[in-house]
Amino acid sequence: AYYWDWSRHLDWGYLSKPPMVAWMIGGSTWLLGSSPFGVRFPAVLLGTLGLWCLYGLGRRFYGPRVGFWAVVLSAATPGNCALNLIMTIDAPLMLFWSFSLYGLWRSVEDSGRHPFWWMMTAFAVGLGLLSKQSMLGFPALLPVFLWASRKDRHLLRGPWPYLFVLFSLMFLVPVVWWNFRHDWATLHHTAHYFEHVKGGVGLSLLPFLKLLGTQLGVLSPLTWILMIVVGVAGLRHLCRRDRREVFLLVFGVLPLLGIFLLSLRQKVHGNWPGPVYSALAVLLAAWAVGALPQGPRLSGWRSLFRPAWVTGALLSILAYVLPFLLLATPLSGSRLDPTVRVRGWRELGTRIGTMKEAILPGDRGFIASPRRQVVSELAFYIPGQPQVFRWPPHKGSSPTQYEIWPPPSGGSDAEALLVIEAKRGLPKNVHSSFEQVRPVGEVSVPLGPEKNRLFKVYRGSGLLRWPSIK
Repeated sequence: AYYWDWSRHLDWGYLSKPPMVAWMIGGSTWLLGSSPFGVRFPAVLLGTLGLWCLYGLGRRFYGPRVGFWAVVLSAATPGNCALNLIMTIDAPLMLFWSFSLYGLWRSVEDSGRHPFWWMMTAFAVGLGLLSKQSMLGFPALLPVFLWASRKDRHLLRGPWPYLFVLFSLMFLVPVVWWNFRHDWATLHHTAHYFEHVKGGVGLSLLPFLKLLGTQLGVLSPLTWILMIVVGVAGLRHLCRRDRREVFLLVFGVLPLLGIFLLSLRQKVHGNWPGPVYSALAVLLAAWAVGALPQGPRLSGWRSLFRPAWVTGALLSILAYVLPFLLLATPLSGSRLDPTVRVRGWRELGTRIGTMKEAILPGDRGFIASPRRQVVSELAFYIPGQPQVFRWPPHKGSSPTQYEIWPPPSGGSDAEALLVIEAKRGLPKNVHSSFEQVRPVGEVSVPLGPEKNRLFKVYRGSGLLRWPSIK
């Protein structure tokens, strides 16, 4: 819902991410309507195309059998279920990364003599850069592959790898321009991801273990373990291996190891390694069908391949049916319910919309709430989908995209309906920002047996000033 709200304010950039996700949601909802189906449809389409690219890569490397099993390994994972159902920045990233893998291999396969695939790949990488900043890792890995592959090392002396990088980076020009006009907002926002790297040399095992647990759950334990075993074994004598294997190892194992090393210094989000599993899926599929010999020490591991993808498939099915199964259990709506964050918003929006029409009918007044998720969910589910503002909770709080957009105008006739989560309480700056603030009711949204999400609603009259978080 947050990214959907972006799509109603199309721009060249946004506070935390490049603009692709907003552009895609905007186009989809323009065609299909501003509904959950309209918002989520791009994720389904992108995921399907991404699996097709993965099949093409596996088929081009080792034949259709490897392409088929690479798709099975990727599709039969709980993470793929979420990726292709929830429209986030990772959906377009995964497609453009997978296509870039295919296109780059086509570029170097014929010794780089034809520019078509270089330009096509650069175009895909550019679109990936407009989707998520982590796409920068792709052009950074290109020289590593060309150096490690003896057959392709000569391409470093030609122009195409450098033109490829230059052309792909040109897609960042509008994003840089947007940041220049907004005081480099994205750079300031993303800097906190790496703030722990700046100071000291200490290591922390907890983020590493959290990342490890996340990956085991996202891919399924056996699939992830087999990928690591086969991938790490392949790093031995890397430069002596077949160029296809070198390609998959450089774009799969090396960045994955880098992310895990980074997790020893700071918190790493569980979706960061997502793109590297495309190459690892092809690598594991090739090893499993015997197209990639790894010596007798790994031959015994092949018996785990079938249990790995079967387990992944079962976990994927469970991921799809879990929301419905939980409804019939006491866990529904509790902290152990992984779907609790997406429950109850439609009812909340409907009830807040009814309350708004009763208290501040028509275009009179505005609605605000301090938390980003509540703001975006209200904007989506209130009838008519009005603009909802984020009330700045306090100075020093983390900024959101809502602080980039202009606040509502004030004045003695400006009125607001403030929707506040009961457990968080009314921000202290509310009373000093209005001439009068008074409670007007409560909204309790049921989440499960004897569990609910409670909101308190206040009416603010006479907006004196809009608080700042700076």
